[in-house]
Amino acid sequence: MASASFLDGLALAATLTGDRGKAAEAGLAPELARSLDARVQEIRAADTRGRQRALGAIAVGLRPAIDAGAMLPARGAAILASEVPRTTGAAWMARAPLPRPGFRASAGLRATLRRLAGAPVDEAADRARGAVLAIERDERSATFVRIAIATGRDVEATLGAMERGAREGGDDRGARAGRELAALWERGCRG
Repeated sequence: MASASFLDGLALAATLTGDRGKAAEAGLAPELARSLDARVQEIRAADTRGRQRALGAIAVGLRPAIDAGAMLPARGAAILASEVPRTTGAAWMARAPLPRPGFRASAGLRATLRRLAGAPVDEAADRARGAVLAIERDERSATFVRIAIATGRDVEATLGAMERGAREGGDDRGARAGRELAALWERGCRG
């Protein structure tokens, strides 16, 4: 059985694209496709506010983890203070100047600050790892390659991040995807 976060990610993607999960289901093992369909139907059955809450909770779970030791400007750290442990947030707030009256951080600013405060990723190492994975000729590598191409990003960097996540962990999106794919692979749900 797939993890709830994997199904939630697919359900969120299906909802955002207006697909209702049918395109994703076509490439999944039957057991996984049924689980995805059930999750999408559960979200769709809720009232408008319930759907908004469910999708909002899924989206929050996809945010990158914030490194409490990140080197952010004092004001930037203060904007993220509510998203870290209380003692860290309090320290960040104490060193920041007061904002101008009425200031509200936009969602885009918060997202940018979260990325800056995330754990650093060695993209060159990911590309090198991905280049090796891309030339391997096994079924698992072929599945990773198909998924990496579908992201529309730098294929080798995406592959490397997925491989890193499958083997070593990590909190960025590619590593999380790799962990999920490795777990599915181990359970015999091959793409």
